[in-house]
Amino acid sequence: MNAQQFFGLAVGATFLPGSTHTATAQMRNPASLPFTYHAVLYLGLYEGDQVVSSAQDFSLEAGETKAISFPITMPNVQDVTYHVYIDVYCEDELIAAYQGVEDVRVYLQPQIELINITWA
Repeated sequence: MNAQQFFGLAVGATFLPGSTHTATAQMRNPASLPFTYHAVLYLGLYEGDQVVSSAQDFSLEAGETKAISFPITMPNVQDVTYHVYIDVYCEDELIAAYQGVEDVRVYLQPQIELINITWA
């Protein structure tokens, strides 16, 4: 299943390597019956490339909308930009695959401190 673009999921931000942030996705059950879901939000260079991920199980009543939080620890890399994906399953079947319209960049500004200069 190719990912559908979903507007509003990705934050389009730059994060420090190893830092933890939470993505929140609004999920709605448009069906007339309640369902239990399993969703995986991940960062990757391409669809299916789960560099880091967060999974949540949740239930939605018929017509219910709920904010689902996905805590993610950024990979320890320097200056890599990842796509944001979310796959949603129901009873072990992939029912939706989304790609955020903005990417997440993991970057640390190079730094240096001059400690001291000595002369001989």
